[in-house]
Amino acid sequence: MKEKRANMHHIIVSGDQLTAARIRGAQKPKLNAESPEKRLEGLVSSQIGTPEPIFGGYVINYLQELSIIWRYYFSAESTSEHGTLYQLRNSINRTNVVKVPIDSFDANDDFFKLVIEAHIIAAAMKKFIMATLQSSVSQEFAPKGEDSWMLLLEERKQFTASRINGKFFHVC
Repeated sequence: MKEKRANMHHIIVSGDQLTAARIRGAQKPKLNAESPEKRLEGLVSSQIGTPEPIFGGYVINYLQELSIIWRYYFSAESTSEHGTLYQLRNSINRTNVVKVPIDSFDANDDFFKLVIEAHIIAAAMKKFIMATLQSSVSQEFAPKGEDSWMLLLEERKQFTASRINGKFFHVC
């Protein structure tokens, strides 16, 4: 006979990046434990000390922001729509990404960051007319002159940023 368990209550531990890393470090060796309590699934880290974004006039933390994004953009109904969070989750087999971010915060956070990075890379590749990641940047966007890529890193970054600034990002 199965044992009936009460709902697990989540404990949000606020701290800096080191605190969050220690919580993940405590949970990692217990991933294969037999119960949610032994896997420490109720512990959720929340980082403080970084500016929190403003949404609708209220100060919110990252977990709340992720929950809002999930509420509007993560739906099982969009599984057949190309490019939606749910479709991307399925196409790269991220089955640990769930509908409620607090239930699997690290998995949802990693997935969201991966999607954002992929969109930024895709936009840059389109702008620089690159077919693959190994392609060279189109000559149209390369600095002129033989030794142009020997410029200091900061100068190259500035040149590249000047080519895409305003196209994909709005700088406040």
